[in-house]
Amino acid sequence: MSPDVSKGMALISREPTVSSIAYGKINQGWQTIRAAYEETAGSPIKATIGTVDVTAIGPDTSLAIAPMKLSEAVIGRTLVMDAQGAMTVLVKRTPDGLRLIHEHYSLRPN
Repeated sequence: MSPDVSKGMALISREPTVSSIAYGKINQGWQTIRAAYEETAGSPIKATIGTVDVTAIGPDTSLAIAPMKLSEAVIGRTLVMDAQGAMTVLVKRTPDGLRLIHEHYSLRPN
């Protein structure tokens, strides 16, 4: 695992229900998400995240949503330029700190 992937994966929960949905592809479980991250490691991505709205949905869990703009990204084998989208992230407080339990990224159709 590359150092960049390893660093990012440290923030993802190892609960079996952890999930990641990105651009139409569903990944469940830490190992599956790690494999998907390794597949895209090193691909260029330039993203701008807008204002993040955070809502507590329990004593140890919060939902964060934000608009995003990809000025350049490789998704699968497709180069995406100037695409508007959105992201949703659920985080849970654990003894090891905050951990991501779900993420979802999507783009608006042109």
